[in-house]
Amino acid sequence: VCAELGARAGLQASWGNQAIILKDWGRLDEAMELLKKKEAVCAELGDRAGLQASWGNQALILQARGRLEEAMELLKKQEAVSAELGDRAGIARSLVNQGTIQYERFQFAEARAGWEAALAVFTELGMPRERDIVQRNLDVVNRKHPAS
Repeated sequence: VCAELGARAGLQASWGNQAIILKDWGRLDEAMELLKKKEAVCAELGDRAGLQASWGNQALILQARGRLEEAMELLKKQEAVSAELGDRAGIARSLVNQGTIQYERFQFAEARAGWEAALAVFTELGMPRERDIVQRNLDVVNRKHPAS
């Protein structure tokens, strides 16, 4: 319907939602293709919030493919735009995903620091699902790699 109506904002949002489902189904190439289309439309429309969401989801796909450097670059862009927008939850989401990459790279102190910052934001904003996920990450890193 969005395509028929020329509703580009709705179309990019639909592509983003479809991409998440495709990613969950393991259809990473198709998901990335939709996220790239979403990114292009968001850039055309000046939709910075849509851009940062697209970059975050693209980063998760790159991470799943083992392309950690590229994923980290997108997560840094996501964090910067979220900061520009005053989107604290967006910053925290980026920090969680950056922390996961840092953990995979054995950068435990950096992962811990990002997760602790994200935990504080999610707690303050009343986001219990996100808070609990981050707390589990922290429990693992603190148990396996205690701070020195």
